[in-house]
Amino acid sequence: MTAGLTRVHFCGDCLRHQLGGVGGGRSPGGRSRWILQSQPWVGGLRGGPAAPPPLSPLRPLLHLPGGKRPREVWFLCFFPYIDECGTGRHSCANDTICFNLDGGYDCRCPHGKNCTGDCIHDGKVKHNGQIWVLENDRCSVCSCQNGFVMCRRMVCDCENPTVDLFCCPECDPRLSSQCLHQNGETLYNSGDTWVQNCQQCRCLQGEVDCWPLPCPEVECEFSVLLENECCPRCVTDPCQADTIRNDITKTCLDEMNVVRFTGSSWIKHGTECTLCQCKNGHICCSVDPQCLQEL
Repeated sequence: MTAGLTRVHFCGDCLRHQLGGVGGGRSPGGRSRWILQSQPWVGGLRGGPAAPPPLSPLRPLLHLPGGKRPREVWFLCFFPYIDECGTGRHSCANDTICFNLDGGYDCRCPHGKNCTGDCIHDGKVKHNGQIWVLENDRCSVCSCQNGFVMCRRMVCDCENPTVDLFCCPECDPRLSSQCLHQNGETLYNSGDTWVQNCQQCRCLQGEVDCWPLPCPEVECEFSVLLENECCPRCVTDPCQADTIRNDITKTCLDEMNVVRFTGSSWIKHGTECTLCQCKNGHICCSVDPQCLQEL
């Protein structure tokens, strides 16, 4: 399914900033619309190394013991397989031929022809080696490299006195740009991100913005949302699942040889407090403690 991945600070950055930037063939005007987002991953803790984390290993951001808060939160953005050449989602100039590859494409120069290595971006020709800023996003820089358009977020150098604070809010030294955490104790700098109660939050020039944490779709029959976790995960035991994909063709035969449809519930024969449920052909029973106390 997936042909490649990249990492960004915000899950929405994949779409909002149309990032490509890792490996050939991921042009801003092409794959960005098809990116799937995964759950957030921790890239380090406050007081840890300042360097950004590599693609691997990263740890799933479920919960952090001891009240620690992450130094950085990263998102892995997965790219499904796409035939860029067949669909026209490539940046090869007209003097080259597009060859589709597993995980990208290649711009090849026909034999005996002297190709320029130029790129096509948003319908305009970009010369080989040219660097430009996206018209709709001044914080993203793109370059043309032998037919491939590569885009990335602007590198923030806080030591540079002319750094763009709009793109690099973490470089804003003013106290007024800081944010106070909901607990009233933790102070965040502008540009900091964190996850609170399954919401992704960001401090931007003194204001806190939070939005629901996006979760990837689980492609399985049975799934469960565990305590202290924000996204459901797949399980093989249907009796552990709190969500199932009902299949009406799978029925259950109860203790009285009565056919039960999936999703149906009943009190087990001979008991008063044992509740059973049919889950896609599997019978799951549990005892209600409160019912036992009321007997």
